[in-house]
Amino acid sequence: MKDLILSSLLLIRSHDDVGELLGRYVPLMKYAKPLIGIIHRFQFPGRYTYQPSRSFLKTMTIPHLIISGEFDDDIPLKGNYSRFLALSQKQPLLTVMLAKNHRHNPYLIKDSEDYVIDHILKGTQQMALEDDPQKREAFFSSIDYEKVGQHDPEILRSILDFLQS
Repeated sequence: MKDLILSSLLLIRSHDDVGELLGRYVPLMKYAKPLIGIIHRFQFPGRYTYQPSRSFLKTMTIPHLIISGEFDDDIPLKGNYSRFLALSQKQPLLTVMLAKNHRHNPYLIKDSEDYVIDHILKGTQQMALEDDPQKREAFFSSIDYEKVGQHDPEILRSILDFLQS
């Protein structure tokens, strides 16, 4: 099989540590960080072994763009963004972009992003607990897929500029 050659890489909502990310949802997970690293090494042996983004980015050989949403609840700016920003000062192949007023899906316009997170994600979580199949069907039939796909032209322009540079 021929190796795939990448000329650049785009990371949206990059996180630095899986244990840190999971710890936001299951507080005791932060104590399992070493175990999570070991599991990744066995799950993805060889060159695909998981490593924190920060470690990987120090040795990268192609340009990378990381986009973080200013109000991302899943991968918070605290820690992640500042680490990547500091690393970008030392690593010329790394570009870090803060998507102002965006949450977890910074490539969407604000209304779409809010709809995905506040309506679809939270509604899907509620529907997982719903016993009535008609209520579940009604919820999923009501999703406005056109609204879900409205992309932020400024963010897309930044991505295209990066990929074309």
